[in-house]
Amino acid sequence: MLDSILYTARSSPGPPIDAGALAESLIFYGKVKVVGNTGILKGLTRCIPPFELLELLRSGRLEIYYLGDQIGVSSREIRNGTELHDLVRISSPNHTIETIAAKTFQEAAGRTSSAILGAKEFESLIQEFDHSDFDQASIVEMLTNKARINETAKAVLQSVAPQYKEAYPINFGIEKTDQGLVVDTDIDFAKVNQEYHKLAPPEHSSISQAHIISAIQSAYEKAFFAGSLDSEIAVAETEQAVFSKTISEVIGQRNANSEQVQQFIGLILGNGRAIREAVNSGEVRFSSILKLLDNSDKFRGWIADQPADASLLTAFYDEITKDSWVDKLPPKTIRFSIFTALGYTIDVVGAGGLGTLASLGVNAVDSFLVDRLIKGWKPHQFVNKSLKPLFSGNTARKISKGFGP
Repeated sequence: MLDSILYTARSSPGPPIDAGALAESLIFYGKVKVVGNTGILKGLTRCIPPFELLELLRSGRLEIYYLGDQIGVSSREIRNGTELHDLVRISSPNHTIETIAAKTFQEAAGRTSSAILGAKEFESLIQEFDHSDFDQASIVEMLTNKARINETAKAVLQSVAPQYKEAYPINFGIEKTDQGLVVDTDIDFAKVNQEYHKLAPPEHSSISQAHIISAIQSAYEKAFFAGSLDSEIAVAETEQAVFSKTISEVIGQRNANSEQVQQFIGLILGNGRAIREAVNSGEVRFSSILKLLDNSDKFRGWIADQPADASLLTAFYDEITKDSWVDKLPPKTIRFSIFTALGYTIDVVGAGGLGTLASLGVNAVDSFLVDRLIKGWKPHQFVNKSLKPLFSGNTARKISKGFGP
């Protein structure tokens, strides 16, 4: 369970990588992988101090895969406003690990002797990756399937311009010709962009025929990354609708795992996004995340040992009460009181729905007794001694800007 997760560059305005989400995944997943080009490397060294980023690579908790090429959509107008589109793959000798990695590290770390040595090690720890096995011909085949492309194009529009309501069901047909792909559509892109530019500035991007085609190709690209690197894939909220129409089988497990993690964090910290928000706001430094990771190996190992379809909350409860007198108590309402003793708040789930322990009048088990009845390492030890103190707001320190995106 939660073995590996993969991050790619975000398509929305803002930093190319969500530092808070990355920190959260480092705590819960056995391994975090990042794949991308120069923009990803620069984004990582901006949101994570370079030597701390280097330490994550050394430890093996983080892996970075540098794309030596990239895919895209090439468009040109031929007559009467008709556009031709082609799926392309491009590369440049100016953008390789050897030309970019060390340079990017030094730009962030400075020109000291330690920075120069660190830059060389940084370059050696980054792995090469490309699209040589990515089958763009199969993408063209999907794009020319009228039934599928209409639904997928609609999903793209709903994700980028949710207020655009005209002309549904839309027409977005693609025909393959000897010259390229030709789109037949009734989408009013001027009106779409009126809505889209409320969310993203015009200088960032505009929605067009090529944008829709590119978004669809990007969804399949992420599936290719996930399969090649044997990881589930992290997907931005704005991309969920598109992926639900294209790679739902890939994204389904990620959504389920993401919900489990958010529920777990919500139980422990009272807010499912507490870790992300603390890191992105600069309240918690990445150096603190590194110290936390040093104490979390057993915790992540325990998560990895859970079955893929397990409930993280249920497994957590079962583990901390295993082989104790609490495990032998028959009523669930009594057994769940252990959470109160450990400093958590949880709703008791039964056939009749949800009810809080407080409303049931269940008294907390004395924590002094609990500590002696629950022997050996338990996941709550990491949660109570390391995770909660860092993100509870009591010990987290506000810092000067520079460690969030």
